[in-house]
Amino acid sequence: MTYVQFSSFQIGKMLNVSRQAVNQWIDKGYIKSYRTPGGHRRVKREDLLSFLKTRNIPIPEALATETQEAPGTFAPRIMCLDDDNDFLTLMQHAIMAKLPTAQLTALNDGYDALVSIGASQPDLLVLDMRMPNIDGAEVCRRLKENPITSELPIIIVTGHDTPDQHEELAHLNVDEILSKSTPIDELAGQIADFVKDNLSGEAVIEE
Repeated sequence: MTYVQFSSFQIGKMLNVSRQAVNQWIDKGYIKSYRTPGGHRRVKREDLLSFLKTRNIPIPEALATETQEAPGTFAPRIMCLDDDNDFLTLMQHAIMAKLPTAQLTALNDGYDALVSIGASQPDLLVLDMRMPNIDGAEVCRRLKENPITSELPIIIVTGHDTPDQHEELAHLNVDEILSKSTPIDELAGQIADFVKDNLSGEAVIEE
């Protein structure tokens, strides 16, 4: 049988709740789930429907169809923020090579990014720490303090990848901290893996 599975992030977006709320429902046994080999939570479509019907929660349009064929091609909206335009260009090309369907936005100013995020609501923000006017840490703080953007997944790419900085960044509650010293192709691969593991739904064949 072919079934569709969803990540906590996707379920949260469909139901207009936080990813943490979905994970709490899973941890309490309200939603049946399983974990991928990488340790990520996944929920089958039929198990999500069962949870919604049991609690009389309206079924989102994305789940209303009776068919269980895989959904359309996932096109993640990714915003890249870095004041190094050369690195930004290389990163764009590398990510597109890994995620051809991605919709990329590239910006080099933190203030512009905050305005654009509020308007476009990307699925993922990839940002550098050191920027003029407003640094990456302040961008993170403002996003996490805003209820509208507090659940936005954030990957920090830093040129100062040290244990001290990891400790300094831990309180920002970001999803990943990656190093700029990593080869660009490998770095884009790490970002693509995060998207596939956390943001995209997958069609799975079960015998």
